[in-house]
Amino acid sequence: VFLLFLFFPIPLFLNICFLFSVAHQFHCLWHYTFPYLVSSMLTSILIGL
Repeated sequence: VFLLFLFFPIPLFLNICFLFSVAHQFHCLWHYTFPYLVSSMLTSILIGL
């Protein structure tokens, strides 16, 4: 049981780092695609009007 607690934080730390890197990639993707989506939506609305 003690060995389990000794080795448990390592995968947890790796999972947290992995989640942070994935969240960072999604944030970058969102940051770059959101203005494009908004501008395309506004353009389509203006064309529709």
